[in-house]
Amino acid sequence: MNSYPALLESVSQLAEAMQDLNRRAVREYTPVVETILRTRSCDTRHIEHTLDGLLGFCGYEPALLLLANFAAITLRLIRRRRWTTSMPIGKCGRMKTGNSLVQRHRPTRAG
Repeated sequence: MNSYPALLESVSQLAEAMQDLNRRAVREYTPVVETILRTRSCDTRHIEHTLDGLLGFCGYEPALLLLANFAAITLRLIRRRRWTTSMPIGKCGRMKTGNSLVQRHRPTRAG
């Protein structure tokens, strides 16, 4: 059976193409993430699109790390009320993400 070497070569080429795609995704998503964080963008559609796109590459460790850092920093800034923009107050305090609503933490007074 001579088909095994051909199959092995085909799978190797496919694996290399996937690795190239993963590396390209990290190269292209890194400046997008950095811009969102630097500008503290409240464009939820852009943020969700970026998160969704990165999820497709989570099998590649650098992409997973980029996604994890992006999500952690974004949530930390929202919780600490440091996610400010030129938008009127209150517009950025609520970020609709899918079916959930992430709101700024507002401590309540007891009694």
